[in-house]
Formats: sequence, C-alpha cells, structure tokens
Amino acid sequence: MFFYGNRSEAEALLIEIVQKRQKMMMLAEEKGFTSMETIECSQELDELLNIYQQLLTKKEKRKGFFSFLAKPFVFQKLG
Repeated sequence: MFFYGNRSEAEALLIEIVQKRQKMMMLAEEKGFTSMETIECSQELDELLNIYQQLLTKKEKRKGFFSFLAKPFVFQKLG
C-alpha cells in the first residue's frame, strides 16, 4: 500500500484503487478479460476494495451509535 504525503489512509487507498482499476482495464484490452494477468489484477483490486470497505466500517463504528445526534436537525416547512 502506498501513502501520499498528508492524505488520509482512505484517500491513499482510493488512489490505489483507481490506479489498479486502470491497470486492469488496460490489461483486459491488451490481453483479454480472461488472461491470467487480468484476473490476478482483478483479484488485487478486489482486495483493495475489501480493505477500503473495512476501513469505512471501522470509522463508522468509532463514531458510535449516537453520532447522528451531532448532526444539526433540519426542519422543513410542510404544506
């Protein structure tokens, strides 16, 4: 995993995901969607996406159950 300066772990992971997706698409165009290289790259992309999802889940759990109370209530006029 690469980290870029002061970027958060999530931002750095998103950059890696975009780069891996681009590489996978390039490989698919050059060697075919079922080539071993394309499949391996796709599996690496899956791993990055899983790590990103785990990171987001972990962040949500840290916020706690009552985190919605920190958000300001928005009242809408009905009618």
